[in-house]
Amino acid sequence: KLAPEYLAPVRCVEVRVPTVGAWRDMFAEQPLAPAICLSRGKWEVLEHLLARHANESVLITVERVEQARLIAATFGIIPLD
Repeated sequence: KLAPEYLAPVRCVEVRVPTVGAWRDMFAEQPLAPAICLSRGKWEVLEHLLARHANESVLITVERVEQARLIAATFGIIPLD
């Protein structure tokens, strides 16, 4: 048995959003930029997913704790460091 019986079944879906336009150029010129901020396209996808699944549990994973804190502050989500 891989998971305890009390865990609910989950469905995991990875959503990748390419960085385009001026954001891509900025991230290429400033290596720390993608570590701290998210592109407009990623914000739009995140807003859509949170609205679509507003009554469900959603797990958002990011590469940097700074990104998690920014998302948490913006959407009123409790971050788990």
